[in-house]
Amino acid sequence: MPASLMFACVGGVISGLFHISILMGGLGAVILMYMSTLPLLLVGLGLGFRPVVIAGAIGSGLTTVIAGEWLGLSYLALNAVPVVLLVRQALLARQSAVPARQTGNTADQTSPTGNAIEWYPPGLLLCWLAGLGGLAILAAVLLAARQDGGLQGLIISVLVTMLRGTVAMAEGPAMEAAATVAPMIPGMVAISWLLMVIGNAILAQGALLRFHRNLRPSMRIADVVLPPWLTVALVIAIVVAVLADGAPRFVAVNIAIVAALPIFFGGLAVVHALAERIPARAVVLGAFYVVLMLFGWPALIVVGLGIIEQWVGLRRRFIRTGPDQEEV
Repeated sequence: MPASLMFACVGGVISGLFHISILMGGLGAVILMYMSTLPLLLVGLGLGFRPVVIAGAIGSGLTTVIAGEWLGLSYLALNAVPVVLLVRQALLARQSAVPARQTGNTADQTSPTGNAIEWYPPGLLLCWLAGLGGLAILAAVLLAARQDGGLQGLIISVLVTMLRGTVAMAEGPAMEAAATVAPMIPGMVAISWLLMVIGNAILAQGALLRFHRNLRPSMRIADVVLPPWLTVALVIAIVVAVLADGAPRFVAVNIAIVAALPIFFGGLAVVHALAERIPARAVVLGAFYVVLMLFGWPALIVVGLGIIEQWVGLRRRFIRTGPDQEEV
C-alpha cells in the first residue's frame, strides 16, 4: 500500500472517531469533535487532493456505520465536503510573470523558469469558506420551512425548552430571551464552525511546516486581500435586514454575520501590516489579541477597519516585505 494511501486512511479514521466522540458527551468530546477537520487538513495540505478525498470518504463511511446515517451526513456536510473543497482551492497555483527574486518574499516557491509561483489567495479562501457557511444557512432555512415559524420558530422552541429545563426560567421570560437571540443563532453557529476550520487549518499547516511536509507556503495574515464584491454583499445584506421583515430579514441578518468574518480578517490584515512597522510587533500583536479575546467588542472595530481597507487600501501603505515576516 502506498504511504500516501495509508496516511489518508489513518487520517479518515481518526477524523471520523473525533466526530463520533460527541456521543460520549462532556467538554472533551466537544473539543474532539471541533478538531475532526484537523486530520483531514493534515492529509490534504500535506499529501494533496486525492488523498483528502479518500480520507473524507473513509471518515464519512466510518461515522455512518458506527453512529448512523444522520451523524454520517453531518460529518459529510461539516467536515468532508468543506475540507475537500478548501484543499482543492488552497493547492491551486500558477506561474507568475514576475521573477521570484523580484517578489521580495523569500518564502515564494519558484517554477523551473525561475519565476515565482502564485498560490490561490488567502482572501479568496476565506470567501469560499464564508460562502459555504451561507449555503449551510440557506439549506437549514429550506429544510425547516415546514416548521411552525420556519427555522427561527424552531430555534425559539428549542431555546425555550433549554432555558426552562436548565435554569427553570418562566415561560414568558424564556420566550422573550429566546426571541431576542434566535435571529442571530444560525450566523453565530456558522461563524463558530468557520473559525473551527480556520483554526484547524492553521494548526495543520504549522505542523506540516515543522516537518517540511507542506505542499504550499504559509499564508500571512497581512497578505489577506478581499474582493470588492464582498463589502457590497455585506451592505446589501444589512440593507435587507433593516428594511425587510419575516424570513427575508432572518436570512439577511445571518448572511451579514457570515459575510463579516472574511472582512474581519481583512481588518486583521491591516493590523498585522501596521504592526510590521513596529519594532516590538510581537508584544503589540499579543496585547491586541488578548484584548480582542477578553472583551469581544473590538471585533466590530476590526470589521470596520476591514471595510475601510476595501475603500482606502490601508494595508498597502503599511505592509513591508522581508524574511522576518510572521506566517500563519
